[in-house]
Amino acid sequence: ATKLTGGSSESLGPLGSKFWVSVQGSVVFSWSSVASTGQGALSVWSASTGLHAIAPASYGLLATVSADGTQILYVDGVDSTGTTGDVSIAQVDGTGAKKLLSGVHVAGCFPQLGFVGTFVLASHCDADPGASFSSAITSFSLPSLARNDLVSHAANYWSASSTRVFTATSQGVLLVPIGGGPTEMLDKTGFIGQLSADGQTTFYSTKSHAFRRSPAVMPSPMTLVPNDFGGLYSLSGDEAWALYYWNMGSAGSDLYLAATGAPSMPTTLSSTTTAGIVGDPFTADSTHALYVTDVDPCNQSGALHARAVDGTSDAILGHGVALDRAISGSKVVFSENYVATGGLRLGRADIEVADTAQGGASTRIVSRADVIVEITPSMDQVVYSWSLRPGSSSGLYLARLP
Repeated sequence: ATKLTGGSSESLGPLGSKFWVSVQGSVVFSWSSVASTGQGALSVWSASTGLHAIAPASYGLLATVSADGTQILYVDGVDSTGTTGDVSIAQVDGTGAKKLLSGVHVAGCFPQLGFVGTFVLASHCDADPGASFSSAITSFSLPSLARNDLVSHAANYWSASSTRVFTATSQGVLLVPIGGGPTEMLDKTGFIGQLSADGQTTFYSTKSHAFRRSPAVMPSPMTLVPNDFGGLYSLSGDEAWALYYWNMGSAGSDLYLAATGAPSMPTTLSSTTTAGIVGDPFTADSTHALYVTDVDPCNQSGALHARAVDGTSDAILGHGVALDRAISGSKVVFSENYVATGGLRLGRADIEVADTAQGGASTRIVSRADVIVEITPSMDQVVYSWSLRPGSSSGLYLARLP
């Protein structure tokens, strides 16, 4: 870990030959010496608390942190076969650890963990997962950790507001109070979906491949896409638009754009299964959809489009694009001319920035950088590494965006 303002680096410990690292907010989760069955030694680092060993047998990437960065949820006690483990909560430095769920299945049923308001939420399979609806969803009140069993025989996913949880069973999509209480069936034909950011609206697919929205209170489903809805890629930030697919292919999928306010004819972005999403699906201001076409089946890069959601323009920002990041307003940072060799194992690309509101002309930040880049929280600088040639030029860089 290195401060963006410069200075000495702090080691986060040895990782071994196989490892996972996840950065969430101000916290870094790292799993070292990961076994073929998925479990490794979990450590957590933050600038305020430093590095702490958390669990010797934790399942990789199954962890999350509270919004204030003070508490963590994770899976520990994983058996030698990587089949079962325990869901635990602790302070970010590992103190005050408490086991919430024991012996849940991780193989074939990864627990979905999260902090929601004054609750902890977890989906979990308490037996060997079989049918598609074999999960239970449980909440724990903070700080007492009082247990509330919300739904059984559910899909292994949930979407939640501070007051309610949205999920699906074989009977349809439903809502349940986050602290426990009677469930409310929203739509018996519903299959999978999510709550809006304010918790007032649901968006979901149906068993007959339609796409609907409904108020979460006093449900009144409205069909937005009547058929050929295979799955949702993403809603725009303002939740006024949906990117979705109908068919999947070996290289990508077809791709469509639909308004979510009222039924309308969807816009076909790609009728062939060679399109996809390689990062953020919309600009930060929700004015443009971001997607690639003509996907290369070998490296999954393609021609990056910025399509105005109102249909007024469709600009190609670059070719051979493997990654895009939406930054402030209508700006996009992306990797162009991707080659999947070298470059910290993943490949190299030219890092570009473009403003979709200005017609899509791009400015090159650096040539042949390692392909993975990150944007600073202030959205005005890009962090990248460069390793094309050994020597003093190789290293980690910070560049201000135009």
